Amino acid sequence: MACIGDTIARLRKERSLTQEALAECLGVSAQTISKWENSTTCPDVMLLPVLADLFGITVDDLYGRTREEKRIRYEDALDAAMEQMRRIIVRCFY
Repeated sequence: MACIGDTIARLRKERSLTQEALAECLGVSAQTISKWENSTTCPDVMLLPVLADLFGITVDDLYGRTREEKRIRYEDALDAAMEQMRRIIVRCFY
């Protein structure tokens, strides 16, 4: 999975935006954009959909998540939920 800062920097440069121009669009400082791109900090969760919309992508794309990664995570979550249910059932009967 790609680092979100690298993705933001790449998308910003592909669109020939400066850090200042992107910052103005998002209502943050250019220093904030720099910190994101250097992975010092991450965007606030409320800005993720705004960033995605601005670049014409999904939030998953911002994080570099592929369909394969989503499918694996879903299966892992399902397995964990099934294991938890099994434990609860065993406790009820023993």
